[in-house]
Amino acid sequence: MRASFCVVILCLFTAPLWAQTETETEKLRPKLITGQVVDQDGEAVDGASVKALMSTYNRSTQKYDELANVTLTTDEKGEFSFEVKKSPPENSRVFLNATVGSRIHFRRDFHFGDDKLWKETVELGSLKIAKGVRVTGQLVSPDAGAELLNPAVSLTAKVNNSYFNQFINCDADGRFDGVVPAGCKLKVSISSENFAFSALERKIDAPKIAGDRDIPEFDLGELRLKQGVSVVGSAKLKDGSPASGIVIGIVERKDRKGQDEVLHISSAKTDSKGNFRLPPHVGKCTIYALKLCRSRAVVDGQEQMLKSDREVPFYDPVELDLDGKGPELTIEMVEADTVTITGTVIDAKGNPMAEQPVTYSWVTRFGVIEQDRTKTDEDGQYSFPFGKGRKLSMGLSNQKIANSGCEFFLSKRAAFVFEDLVLGESSGIDDFAFNAIDQDLAGLDWEVRKTGPRGGPSLMERAGDFGEWMLFGDQ
Repeated sequence: MRASFCVVILCLFTAPLWAQTETETEKLRPKLITGQVVDQDGEAVDGASVKALMSTYNRSTQKYDELANVTLTTDEKGEFSFEVKKSPPENSRVFLNATVGSRIHFRRDFHFGDDKLWKETVELGSLKIAKGVRVTGQLVSPDAGAELLNPAVSLTAKVNNSYFNQFINCDADGRFDGVVPAGCKLKVSISSENFAFSALERKIDAPKIAGDRDIPEFDLGELRLKQGVSVVGSAKLKDGSPASGIVIGIVERKDRKGQDEVLHISSAKTDSKGNFRLPPHVGKCTIYALKLCRSRAVVDGQEQMLKSDREVPFYDPVELDLDGKGPELTIEMVEADTVTITGTVIDAKGNPMAEQPVTYSWVTRFGVIEQDRTKTDEDGQYSFPFGKGRKLSMGLSNQKIANSGCEFFLSKRAAFVFEDLVLGESSGIDDFAFNAIDQDLAGLDWEVRKTGPRGGPSLMERAGDFGEWMLFGDQ
């Protein structure tokens, strides 16, 4: 089954950096996690909120599993603790993310890698958060008195080259408040399910903090939403039957200096007849059929995701300019043609590698990624369907491979191959190849080999203009 999701920053599906190095210390399964929340002066923060997510990455199955997901409040000493009731497999990597904040301290994310977490009692130490400025405001509709459906606000603050993000549900009257760093450049994105996104930027100066239990406020006043255009339509399979239960995502973008920039993303799910209605957007947009994509719902300070109920067929992206199209625009999406990608994986001695996982995904310059995986048969051969005209990323990984990947671009004329296969502890580059395959897309073979001597031009120097083409080439 294909899996996909929507992100704002373009990235490739690869094992995280903490999954590429071994720890030499004795591993004990984590059972208890402890920590303390302190302020910028090192004083304990009573009543701080701690949301912790602990997960494991199994290198054998290449899957992520949740070990613990808790929301806690610190005691009078600023301390917190929780038990890990599920044990990670031995052949896995463990990581923990903690989001910490309070009524007067702005939220901060903490990340802990594998080397710190393989202990029966894991002491996270002091998690430092700082006081900020309370930002308030009220969302209003373009037409006075119109009802707002689930209004929400996204706060993105930049201060000292660091970024802060928070998602907030407004009340029934559109009012909201949140704590952001003082002296930051703040971008505020506002939305509701029946109006388009709007955005504004403000400079939040650093006023003097009044007292231990109080912080200054910055009122943004009334923030007016945009009317926008709702895209409605249907998704069908090749035989004309409805594609029910799949996620349709819409990416709103803006042309800046000749390059498209993602502005906003939202989604909807098709009903039993394949029909869908996307939340209103404005300007240039691209529509995709996806396995997973963010929605406009906000829960516990996080954007929620919509997930398809079934395998998602390939659909060609739909490019639209919604300006001047009225309150509603109708489209129809029909399942696209596919090609079959085949090839072979062999080891350094020329022997076929059976049961070798092969991961593949397609990436667009608007930050949409779809991923799936297959395995080689007893002869080392793999095969999978793929949509025409998409940029394809392929990768190999197992316990012996530290860093690997292969890039293709499929069009009506050619497929291009970018090879980067490395075996062993090193994460450097052994070989670099960029080859054209004019018509036959089959027979894309990989030889898995040990790394050779380093030296010579860097990967980026050897790649030349390839990286720019890979990110911004034709879709």
